[in-house]
Amino acid sequence: MLGASGSDDFNPVLPLLIWLIFTSTEEQVFMQSISLAVAGTDTAQGKMFLEKLQDRENIEISDFYPLEKAPDDYDAVKFRKKNYIKGRLDDFDFSRVTVAVFFCSSKNAREPMLKALDAGCKVIDATRGERARDDARLIIPEINGCDAADPAYPYLVSPSPAVISAALAIYEIYNEFGIEYLNITAMEPVSAAGHEGVKELAGQAAQLLNGRPPVMKNFPAQVAFNVIPSEVSGDEEQYSDYEMTQIRDIGSFIPGASGRITFNSYTVSVFYGYSCHLTFRTSVSVSLPELKYRLSSGLLNEYAESATVTPVTHGIDRDRQIISRVRESTGAAGEFSMFAVFDNLLAGSVQNCIKILENMTNEW
Repeated sequence: MLGASGSDDFNPVLPLLIWLIFTSTEEQVFMQSISLAVAGTDTAQGKMFLEKLQDRENIEISDFYPLEKAPDDYDAVKFRKKNYIKGRLDDFDFSRVTVAVFFCSSKNAREPMLKALDAGCKVIDATRGERARDDARLIIPEINGCDAADPAYPYLVSPSPAVISAALAIYEIYNEFGIEYLNITAMEPVSAAGHEGVKELAGQAAQLLNGRPPVMKNFPAQVAFNVIPSEVSGDEEQYSDYEMTQIRDIGSFIPGASGRITFNSYTVSVFYGYSCHLTFRTSVSVSLPELKYRLSSGLLNEYAESATVTPVTHGIDRDRQIISRVRESTGAAGEFSMFAVFDNLLAGSVQNCIKILENMTNEW
């Protein structure tokens, strides 16, 4: 082959052979076909999931079944240029599919998920509610995506956006420098409560701007132009059940800091952009420039050195989290803080589920 030595024994067939081997191998790796059921195609998550899945050519779907709790007669969904009649979730035979993704409410999903697991179906639980079984495996593909295809884990859970955000923000720092403790203040948009939460914020804003009292349905207080702390039942000094779940789930991705994580959640008057403030201490000594360099050269987040990052300007239609305002605490060497923003619906749910599917099909 012609090279630095000036040899002229170049074989023009060799590059073509290499290309053919590569592309055929790539096709074998990426084109593993799956049969897919999606429950909750009428939810905001479900609709965006199908929209983003349309163009993922590396996920080949042989059969597709949209499911709802109580679909109307002849109610259909369009997916990859075909119309599919929605089936009844409670009546579906899950032995017909290899993977089932659940976006509906956890109440409606629980029994069908158990049926799917009993039928040998791989389940992706994106309901954000109570787990159907104790053997759930939380998956963030950038961290433990190899577990998605492991037959030892049939029941996969896509964590809440709060868990995904915190784990992605801190994971590379945790791996390189260790974490002594982690304190998170989450500012969650109303879309975390689904479409009804979005409608309530829009309705209350209009009511208040027109001098009328706001109507409250889905939140314990007025959400428009307000901040609502996560509800606590009983002792006000304790964390809410939701906050305790987030603490446990975040700890599963950074076990070295488990037991030294705090999480405080607030619903804010924002539609879709999720944001959180993280304060942490590293286990080994690191300077602020070193920490910033690690974040800017990392693969899990975008790093914005000087931009004014907000959930409105940077938390919509982006599939990656943005980290900004990285600072060392005044008078507390080794303690740092940073601000993280991402799209609650896209980066915090839909993208995670699609990447789980990709990891499955790549490994199978």
